Amino acid sequence: MAGRDIREESHHYHAPGSGPGRRLTPRRAVLATALALVVIAAGIVSDRWYSDFTAADSAAAKRRGNAVADSRSTPFQVVVDGPDLSRSDAWAFILDHTLTPQETTALERLNGSDFQDIATLLRPLGARLLPEGGVPQIGANADPGLQAIEKRYESGDLGEGYPSHGDTYRLHFTSDHATPVTIESITTTDVSCRPTHAIAYLGERPQGEGPVPTIYLSLRDPAGTPAIEVDDAGNAVNSDYFAHNKIDVGQYTTPGDLNIEVGGVRHELCSWDFKVDYLTPSGKFSTVVDDNGRPFSVEDGPYRPVQDVQYVPQNSGKMGWADCAHGC
Repeated sequence: MAGRDIREESHHYHAPGSGPGRRLTPRRAVLATALALVVIAAGIVSDRWYSDFTAADSAAAKRRGNAVADSRSTPFQVVVDGPDLSRSDAWAFILDHTLTPQETTALERLNGSDFQDIATLLRPLGARLLPEGGVPQIGANADPGLQAIEKRYESGDLGEGYPSHGDTYRLHFTSDHATPVTIESITTTDVSCRPTHAIAYLGERPQGEGPVPTIYLSLRDPAGTPAIEVDDAGNAVNSDYFAHNKIDVGQYTTPGDLNIEVGGVRHELCSWDFKVDYLTPSGKFSTVVDDNGRPFSVEDGPYRPVQDVQYVPQNSGKMGWADCAHGC
């Protein structure tokens, strides 16, 4: 077919931006890069916001869970040990009746330094061991609060005057709360005193050589009186221990033990409970700590015992037993 033009139809694919008028110009490259950066930044911010929101929400949920769990249990537990009923040196027992001649003979066969043998003889007879702790020494240059306490102690006589010997207790606080719990004060409450029924005194008079406490409470003072702070030498150093010290027991912390001496009243039998004031995130509260459902007690000897058998030096220079009710 001479002279015939043969034309074949051609199809060309134009990619986006490659067609006429869609060339990648510098301006379009800058805009595309900026848009990509904006998208990336938005993603980062969104992810961080979501993470922070999730963490905050999780922490808040944990706090709520801890608060709910804490509300279902007691804020703290306290174990009270003491007093120590053993003696290595001076000791004294009191009885509500006098020893019979046979019981006196049995006592006189014993050495006054053999405390365990003497306790074995006297305790089945109803004898009660007197406390050995003394009253903290208050110096002449003590703070005004301690000076006021000293004047109050010296203002009375006999049962109304200076405190008697006391017993020392060890209070150990623990807590399984996740939230903080702070012991803010320990005082006495429900104090009740009456003259002792004892008429017999047996042994050696205690000299205040008991364990040195951290704080001292006297039943001679009104219930709720702040605890006196005592140093390692047994001297009173502050009229209010908890004005400068707190005990933290929440958030799974376990503090050390606290030694508390409670001094009695001369020639009286006294009972009491401990009152503990504490602080939690829900507010301030108080609780009473007793001796396994009973009050604690401390007793002093009679003013003029009918029988006063003591282990004292004899005319021979040796130690022996004598009834000192009318003088030794």
